[in-house]
Amino acid sequence: MKGLKSTIKTIASAAVVNAMVSAPAIAEEVVAASAGASEILSTRSCAALAIGLAVFGATNAQAKAISAALDSIGRNPGAAGAMFLPWLLALVFIESLVLFVLVIAFQII
Repeated sequence: MKGLKSTIKTIASAAVVNAMVSAPAIAEEVVAASAGASEILSTRSCAALAIGLAVFGATNAQAKAISAALDSIGRNPGAAGAMFLPWLLALVFIESLVLFVLVIAFQII
């Protein structure tokens, strides 16, 4: 049940970030037509907010993954070798999502 809650939170945060990133990207044509300072500022603030939310969600997910791995190793030290590769892959996938948001945010700006 605990894993389901964190999965739902992750999906919800990804949907929020997607909504924040896609709206300014769609509105880019309007900004190009009327290049006012307020539109450019709002686009940059949306990109900064998307990066901040992605980093917050990723650090939260990485902290939970590390906590669960260390708890499991504390209960069964013999399983540390078998758990290392899946744990490392999970951290890499979590961090890759932040890098994707960073690339998208730079494309918006």
